[in-house]
Amino acid sequence: MIKQLLLSVLRSVFMCINTLRVSSRFNQINDGDKKILVIITPWRLSPVPYFTMIIAKLLQAKGGRVEVFLSKYGYPDSKINSRVEFFFIRICLRILKLNIANYKKLDSVEINSGQLNNINDVAKNTAIWLKRGEQNVNIKDIDEVADQISKFYVEFKSLAFDVNSYDKVFYGGGVTGPTGIILKSLLTDHAKVSTFDSAPGKCIITSVNGAACKLHDLPIVFNKYKILLEDEGVKQRLIDLASDEIESRFNGNDRFCYQNSKHKYEGDEIDILFPLNSSWDASALGTHKIFSSSSDWLLSSIKYVVENHNVAKIVVRQHPAERYSWQKSSDNIEKLLSEYINSNKVVFVKADDDISSYDLLKKTSLVVYGNSTIGLESLIQNIPVLSAANSYHNVMTGHYISSKEEYFTKLDFLLNNIKVKKTVDKQSVAEASLLYVLGQKCNWVDTLYGLSNWRAWPKLGGKLSNEDNIYSFVDSILTGVPFCDKQLSKIVGKAND
Repeated sequence: MIKQLLLSVLRSVFMCINTLRVSSRFNQINDGDKKILVIITPWRLSPVPYFTMIIAKLLQAKGGRVEVFLSKYGYPDSKINSRVEFFFIRICLRILKLNIANYKKLDSVEINSGQLNNINDVAKNTAIWLKRGEQNVNIKDIDEVADQISKFYVEFKSLAFDVNSYDKVFYGGGVTGPTGIILKSLLTDHAKVSTFDSAPGKCIITSVNGAACKLHDLPIVFNKYKILLEDEGVKQRLIDLASDEIESRFNGNDRFCYQNSKHKYEGDEIDILFPLNSSWDASALGTHKIFSSSSDWLLSSIKYVVENHNVAKIVVRQHPAERYSWQKSSDNIEKLLSEYINSNKVVFVKADDDISSYDLLKKTSLVVYGNSTIGLESLIQNIPVLSAANSYHNVMTGHYISSKEEYFTKLDFLLNNIKVKKTVDKQSVAEASLLYVLGQKCNWVDTLYGLSNWRAWPKLGGKLSNEDNIYSFVDSILTGVPFCDKQLSKIVGKAND
């Protein structure tokens, strides 16, 4: 742990010096003139605080009037590390000449019932994230996290400033820990929030309208560009791009390479496929509203289908990324569904089974999912879908399923028509393609300074000056135009050439 701390400090100090030097290229540029609040907290010895500082410095160099709010509160599982991190974060801020704002403090802060509910929601999500799964989380875990988050929240709310006096509030994260409660608070106050989050490999994801991991930019950009689907050239371009990306994932040569695709699925036709997300993945946290959890949704759905429908084959597919140690969940899905697996009513496909989820889709009649990209991919391939989760996918219909009764009624309808082999209408395919291209092609900020590539930062030297995507992200924060909007406009422009 000490070695990890020292390495994180060395990488961070090096990057701060490099950023200070590179940011000088903007000295003569002053097109920002925005007042920006940057929130920084300790982050379990990760690069999040330091990447936040890099972007803050570039925002300042572009003319932004940057103020930093630095908190000593981090995650409850690393309190000692948080204190040490806090010390070195202050040093890095001084190196970068980023000033920590001094705000007057209120004498007292009262937490009302709504704010307390928000704290408990974030605490639950954080506990699941820390436990890497929801099945082993207990009340004590949630209470411990809630105590730490409450202290941070009181600290933040005690500052006598108006968040709406800032043109933008910027920070990393937004679903778990201190920044989770900050997001809820800021959105309640209608503040303009920009965030970033980690992604596999040499990239990050961003949002200028909320939480990056929840892809909050996508519904806004989707609604903006939806009208362009009336242009047959643009429509076909988007469908082709989406299909090409799905094909690359099927072949295992996409940016993630999650899938095992050595062998073809030679089994029977699949009536209903349940492709799972990891319950502790930030994108999945808090998306279930009509069910208490991902496990509750899955078990309730399987039980309902088995008891009410004569379905020949039900397949549950664990997320393929869980075969990697960094994504592996503590949840035991096999144990959860043991009654149905042992009676041969459900086939469970493990993460490391030598088969691709996309190969399963080719023989699937219906996909029922919680919150997973494969839902859109199924629509694009003319497979009907149903989701009980509140995710950005619902922007296509403008409707979120609001009750279990509604969910099971829709499930009944789809299963009763399963033998009809009903296909998805062309407009839905086109809309799914637009949303898919936005999320899977346009929203990745490719950069050598991706958080997952942190160990390589000291070796990059002055390469930050060549990172055009980073500067485009900085511009997005200043202008409020999402990064994915800019990328999609390039695609649309090519389709019209």
